[in-house]
Amino acid sequence: MSSTALPPAAEPDPFPVRTRAATPVDAFWAGAFRSEREVGVLAVAICLSLVVALLAVLSLGGLESAGAASAGTRGTTVALADATRPGPRAGAAPGGHGAGSPGRRALIGTSAAGRLAAAKSAAHSAAGHSAAGHSAATHSAATHSPATHSPATHSPAVHSGAGHGPARSSRSAARVGRPRRGPAHPSPGAAHTIPLWGPGYRLAAADGGVFSFGNARFLGSMGATSLAEPVVALATTPDGLGYWETAADGGVFAFGDARYMGGMGGHPILAPVVGMAANPDGSGYWLAAADGGIFTYGTAPFLGSLAGKALHAPVVGMAATPDGRGYWLVAADGGVFAFGDARYYGGMAGYGIAAPIVGMAATPDGTGYWLVAADGGVFTYGTAHYYGGMGGHPLAEPMVGMAAEPDGSGYWLAAADGGIFTYGAAGFWGAPGGYSLNRPVTAVAAGLSPAYRSDPQVEVDGRYGFDVSWPQCDDRGLPSGHAFAVLGVTDGKAFTRNPCLGSQWAWATAAAGAGGLYINLNEPVAGSRANFGPAGRCRHGDLACPAYNYGANTVDRALSYARSQGAGAPMYWLDVETGNSWTPYGDVNALVVKGAIDELHRRGLGAGIYSTPLQWDEITGGADFGVPVWVAGSPDLGSAPSYCSEGFNGGQVWMVQTMLDYDVNYLCRQAYAATAFGVHPLPVAPAFPLDRPRP
Repeated sequence: MSSTALPPAAEPDPFPVRTRAATPVDAFWAGAFRSEREVGVLAVAICLSLVVALLAVLSLGGLESAGAASAGTRGTTVALADATRPGPRAGAAPGGHGAGSPGRRALIGTSAAGRLAAAKSAAHSAAGHSAAGHSAATHSAATHSPATHSPATHSPAVHSGAGHGPARSSRSAARVGRPRRGPAHPSPGAAHTIPLWGPGYRLAAADGGVFSFGNARFLGSMGATSLAEPVVALATTPDGLGYWETAADGGVFAFGDARYMGGMGGHPILAPVVGMAANPDGSGYWLAAADGGIFTYGTAPFLGSLAGKALHAPVVGMAATPDGRGYWLVAADGGVFAFGDARYYGGMAGYGIAAPIVGMAATPDGTGYWLVAADGGVFTYGTAHYYGGMGGHPLAEPMVGMAAEPDGSGYWLAAADGGIFTYGAAGFWGAPGGYSLNRPVTAVAAGLSPAYRSDPQVEVDGRYGFDVSWPQCDDRGLPSGHAFAVLGVTDGKAFTRNPCLGSQWAWATAAAGAGGLYINLNEPVAGSRANFGPAGRCRHGDLACPAYNYGANTVDRALSYARSQGAGAPMYWLDVETGNSWTPYGDVNALVVKGAIDELHRRGLGAGIYSTPLQWDEITGGADFGVPVWVAGSPDLGSAPSYCSEGFNGGQVWMVQTMLDYDVNYLCRQAYAATAFGVHPLPVAPAFPLDRPRP
């Protein structure tokens, strides 16, 4: 079968003709589903088959044989091929999900992501960290009296997080992170297609984790790397396809098409860095320290600073003018200081404010700016319009910053817990608010990016991911730094429930963006779960009928539970391993698996098998269903690609589970993601040509 094609969704024959040598249970199965009427139908079928075979021989003449028409017993066995099968890989220990392999399922530690990143490659550190900072000039910025603008109290535009949490990864990872839909640019050969762009926003956490929403893409982060000091600022490149993170020690980390042009990491500074702004063409950037010192890199000009000046309150942020020839600094007391061609329009210094200022944003034409306080209060100056704020309303966590719509028609406020509050035309496209974060959010940035297509295709920016299930229900530190996650729907056995599937799905589709699901299978258990189902009502003493029904009903129950927890994927993996109980009859066990596969196909869903060649042969006798394979047994990540040829059941290997202390999985081809994983839905951000008015 094709490497990406799934079996047809049409309902297959649950009991195909037997194609392998008889087994001891055949004599018993030979009596299954027999009746006088069936015997008559069988006799007619035999006669017709003989007639067809005779006509074929006569028509072909020269053939030595035309093949024998088999009239095997209907409803008793599963199709098992006699093709020679490769043996299990030498030394490949069985994998496991849950109870079958307790030694493999160590709870996730805080260093899990770090071990994954280290296994892939060493973290890519910002080259050089050469300090190009300027010494503080004697430019004195006069303290201006604040404007008398008193912001009216507006009702809050509260938006709860839509289930997107940490999207962290090491820079060394092969672009792991959120699933992409692809830019809305013309494909090769497409003519007269107008590129579309749209707004988006990103958040940065203190540990360097980056969260991208709307049209903004996740391009990497420092979330899985040990940092000397926390990340405090974030700036975006003009095309939205890159960004910089800045730490309190002045270290700068570049991602996407953002260029590293220097930083203060590793060099002594008098006060911590608190803010960052980029040149309008992305060819340089400024860093601002709490004492008002300014450090410039690339083509960003030094236009003055407050270093050495007595300040009533520390500087907390900065913003640049649209031409790159000016910038503002803002202090915690609301004082605003303008340099270069940046004009002073007012500030809150000397006025009693309920909470300290934590950030600022400038209008796109540089004729105004906004200030935001920790309590969500917003203060506007110049042509900046007031759209609302959270001042006077309770917050779970304080605000940490703000970002303006690219056209100035609205703004986003970001809280330390990842909560996003939108005003004006600024759209809400997701937030990590409401989910457990490793470290608080410290910065927010927004801008235009190439728009996502309206017909999303799931793609992942990497080949490494975790699988998680009920053993991790009590773990509060689920790992980061991965491209996908696969979750157990069941609690280790058929007809059970993973009690924390809902919260784990929220983590999976937030931290990685792409999530898969698997279902445990085991031998049929007598009762209504096996005696009724797609194979009909089973007779006493029958083995085949209840086996098939049990597999189908297991899937039915699991899908119902997954839906109730908000989880879903285009295909489901069926966990078949010796850690669970099975009958001594391979054909009976194979019917359990076949019933599960057929039930998924009846519902238009794909099916895959998780096992090892050794366990599969032991449990099913080597049944061939031709569905994708998730194989366990690779001792490490380096060996994982070689296991992409270790298939069984006649299917190709899509995914490899390693034998590391935590289950790290390798995706054999990234193209498989579109079929294997589901994505947490988010509102679609707008898209429009840059040469036309925004809708």
